[in-house]
Amino acid sequence: MILNIKKKSIPLLLLNARITKKSFNKWNSISSLSKNLFGNFDVTFPQNNETKKYLNILGAKKIKTIGNLKFSENEIKKPNTFSKKLNTFFKSKKIWCASSTHNGEELVCGTVHQKLKKKYQNLITVIIPRHVDRVNSIKDQLVKLDLKVHMDEPKKRLSDDIDIYLVNTYGKTKLFYNICK
Repeated sequence: MILNIKKKSIPLLLLNARITKKSFNKWNSISSLSKNLFGNFDVTFPQNNETKKYLNILGAKKIKTIGNLKFSENEIKKPNTFSKKLNTFFKSKKIWCASSTHNGEELVCGTVHQKLKKKYQNLITVIIPRHVDRVNSIKDQLVKLDLKVHMDEPKKRLSDDIDIYLVNTYGKTKLFYNICK
């Protein structure tokens, strides 16, 4: 695919590249292939200096370190805020947040919530799955643990006794981190 792109004179970028020492050793063991592959990129943007060093050895030509894009944000954009009602609701709670969760981790969070709930009153667990398309199955699993789950829907009425606040949209992680106690 990369060679076909280059044949059509389409610029090829490697963005947010990360190569671990283990991966580097594997790529370096097939150096002729790696030099052919990485040499076809017009520009590479590694996440860190270690990857920059590896890309250079593996044959990348133009390398510009810009850092990990996962942690970048638009300075112009104003941060999201909760509605007044939701803000008041969260202020009365003890909150912990599990973010970027994978399949199975939400059940662990639900079990931990049940144990913590015995010790802490007004506890709420915020779960932000890595893939929001799984929220319905996550909700079903948590309900089977006898937990009251609320999906992040601004118009939906909030019950004071919810256990889990399940986030079903992207871009709100920082907002939820800011309210955690």
